[in-house]
Amino acid sequence: MGRITLKRRKNQAWTLTRNSPNENWRARFTADGRTTERSTGTRDEGKANAEAARLVAAARAGELRIAKRAPRVGGAPALEDLVSAWQEWLTTTHAEPTRDVWRDYARSHFVPFFGSVEKLTEAGCAEYRRRRLGKVLASTVRHELTALRNLVSFCALEEIGALPAAFPIAGVPKNVTGKAHPVRRRTAADAISPQETLRIIAKLPEWGGRKGPPRRDLARKRTYKAKLFPIRARFVVGYETGLRPATLDKLSVPEHYAKGSPVLRITADIDKARWARDVPLTRKARAALDAVCPDAGLIFGWHDYRPHIKAAATAVLKGEAAKRFAGSHLRSAFTTHELEQGKSIVGIQYRVGHKLLSTTSRYVKPSFRAALATVDLGDPQKKRSKRKTA
Repeated sequence: MGRITLKRRKNQAWTLTRNSPNENWRARFTADGRTTERSTGTRDEGKANAEAARLVAAARAGELRIAKRAPRVGGAPALEDLVSAWQEWLTTTHAEPTRDVWRDYARSHFVPFFGSVEKLTEAGCAEYRRRRLGKVLASTVRHELTALRNLVSFCALEEIGALPAAFPIAGVPKNVTGKAHPVRRRTAADAISPQETLRIIAKLPEWGGRKGPPRRDLARKRTYKAKLFPIRARFVVGYETGLRPATLDKLSVPEHYAKGSPVLRITADIDKARWARDVPLTRKARAALDAVCPDAGLIFGWHDYRPHIKAAATAVLKGEAAKRFAGSHLRSAFTTHELEQGKSIVGIQYRVGHKLLSTTSRYVKPSFRAALATVDLGDPQKKRSKRKTA
């Protein structure tokens, strides 16, 4: 996906830009003769413009520090330029979701920490690991180090020549835990029952968006068409197939589905694992798709479903479980509930798109409810009492 940049308004001192609809807008502006980019912390265009105005005012008043660009030493390219080239190179080797995450690692952590390619050394990487473990969990640092190793390998390529050779970057020992972020952003899925899952989906509205005549925005000189988008059908399909949310966002007609088809044709470009395959559909999934699929184009697209999910989860779940629930947890619910019914684990592995069985096992959530079901099925005393009653 190409970089998204909004056209600068008249007399506006900044430009809003981002690399995908899933990202927050970033404000690009010039202050004290230096150009910088800062996150606005929001995906909403109006709020992003307000935050950008605040950032520009703070920078010009000297209240916001604008770091100087790392100077080039000995003809070596600046680290920012290398990261940009690295991102272009990754388009041929890694899927888009991975590139998005690694780009954020580089922009938020690698460039600010190392500053220049000369400091990208084995000792420097060890210090980076040590400092990050004092701020975030070890699992996060392991992910960041994977990206850092790839960046180092890229810089050592003969055609790049930014490093004389690649060097090993030590991992994080298993007994090291790191430090949890003070504001938790992602939580693991809770073990919810099939009945709770279906009730949450039933509480979702069928459609989202806005109805009515086109709206004219005089400030931006644009006309916005009223558009509705399906909500409940998307989560029905998500729960019935176990597909990743990012894959659901990219499903389109006729590339991946045609009305009445018994399968979804998953192409490599919309799958995180780049696994092209046909995914069989249940009757519920096919009915949901047939009800909303257009003649051509995206079926669901990307939208912010969080307010709808929050309201539905609050109406069904209790306490902290309602606060933790996210739409992506339906993938874990699908895997758990299918296995509880005794279905083939390799078949489920195929449907959700896991190339390793160990990955599938991580999505399964053990629960007292499931344990109780096994006791009921296997209690010989209960079977004897049933025979005596008969």
